[in-house]
Amino acid sequence: MQRICQSLAEAGYQVVLIGRELPHSKPLKACNYKQKRLRCFFHTGKLFYAEYNIRLFFALLFIKTTVLTAIDLDTILPNFCVSILRRKPLVYDAHEYFSELPEVVTRPAVKWAWEWVAQRTIPHTTAAYTVGHALSQIFTQRYGVPFRTVRNIALSRSALSNSVLSNSPNLLSNTRANFDKKILLYQGVLNLGRGLREMILAMHHLKNAELETAELWLAGEGDLSEELRELVVKEKLSDKVKFLGYILPDDLKKLSQQAFLGI
Repeated sequence: MQRICQSLAEAGYQVVLIGRELPHSKPLKACNYKQKRLRCFFHTGKLFYAEYNIRLFFALLFIKTTVLTAIDLDTILPNFCVSILRRKPLVYDAHEYFSELPEVVTRPAVKWAWEWVAQRTIPHTTAAYTVGHALSQIFTQRYGVPFRTVRNIALSRSALSNSVLSNSPNLLSNTRANFDKKILLYQGVLNLGRGLREMILAMHHLKNAELETAELWLAGEGDLSEELRELVVKEKLSDKVKFLGYILPDDLKKLSQQAFLGI
């Protein structure tokens, strides 16, 4: 989202990015577009989605805008309603196949609900795009509107700021020393369907001389955060697996440069 908003702002658009604030959220950094956070009483489950969509609806209803953009199915309903009420164009940005996520597809009622939302909103969007050509073909066929592709790739080096590692974990404090380790780096959400449990258990089997001192670093948090931490303790892998939590984008760039292998 930061890359998309930055690119739009540099092209001359006035952008407002709306998200939510969690208890562990890091302070927002100044950038070339506006940012707004919504605070919710609930943070997971059906009550969270209901509350967030209601708060988002009223936030969008009273904000000055020319175009509305919904990011994934969990934000499209309030955007769709406001676009109808205010007669504004609606753009849909699909970062993933939401109704086929592992945590959704195994729950028939939840899957049906999200597909119901998709079928009643996506066909009425003004424009739509997703992260890859294969998904754009699937969505175009399924929802009857043309999807374009905007790849989810990093900014070029020239576009990156020369930041310092300000609020990062101690693991990042000695960059030179970390090059002597074999760091296996996963960066992303700690959710189902990403092979995280298998990655952790695989650390038992790195026995050869080159990889026996390797460490698995997990940058991010998610639904499995607590479960995976318990697994590491149970398997006595605390010296092999490190949980870094959320990492700021500029810091993540420098962290990635230290890795022997990215997963």
